[in-house]
Amino acid sequence: MIGAEFPSGRASDRLQSWLAEVSRIPVSQAGPMTLGDTTLSLIGLAESELMIRVRSGGGQSENQRLAADFGLTAREAEVLLWLSHGKTNRDIADILSVSARTVNKHLEQVFHKMGVDNRTSAAVLADRVLQGG
Repeated sequence: MIGAEFPSGRASDRLQSWLAEVSRIPVSQAGPMTLGDTTLSLIGLAESELMIRVRSGGGQSENQRLAADFGLTAREAEVLLWLSHGKTNRDIADILSVSARTVNKHLEQVFHKMGVDNRTSAAVLADRVLQGG
């Protein structure tokens, strides 16, 4: 589907407009652009270059998207999802019917696999995945 946005090797007006918009605003405020079943998300800026994530194939649950993006088990993805919704370890434990210690152990693995040091960083990255596509 994304090929349709480049007739004759030129980006469509819609895509050019989105790229111009996201280049002028903070990354945290940049919304995704959907092209059929493909989603483009701004994930960063480096030396005046836009870093865009292209994600194809909808239909995945939030848990599946988190698991696929970060190489998590189904349970780790579930814990990360609740973390990204602002839940405490105790809340997550109650929701999943496990101990808070088990949640903590899952989060240790999640942080390691995601390459982050804390729950805030993990939640931000998870939110970017979930909002972007």
